[in-house]
Amino acid sequence: MAEYAVGRGVPEGAILLEDRSTTTEENLRFSKEMVTQRYGPDAAGVAVTSEYHVLRTATLARRLGVDVQVAPAPSAAYYRVSAFLREFVALLAQHPVLHLVLAALVSVPLPALALIAINS
Repeated sequence: MAEYAVGRGVPEGAILLEDRSTTTEENLRFSKEMVTQRYGPDAAGVAVTSEYHVLRTATLARRLGVDVQVAPAPSAAYYRVSAFLREFVALLAQHPVLHLVLAALVSVPLPALALIAINS
């Protein structure tokens, strides 16, 4: 992503490259530490990630209190469908109970809900 940014005109000195992480969550945590050390606790920035990974990165950043805008970088066309599906499943897995409840509420017909309410 650093090469991509430099190729689009971002000065190398403006890029902080985090290279210790093994997960997106670790990357955001370590990057926040680096940015805070260099620019202070009120710093904000841009996190660049693959286009299919933007939504999950943004939700993780919000949950971790990392003040970034998340920008997409293109990925290979052959990889997009499987990558978007994987990201969708990963987002569902972040809050499984909530998503199961919502799925049940959406899939249960209204008469069944009415019967449950009457019998309660």
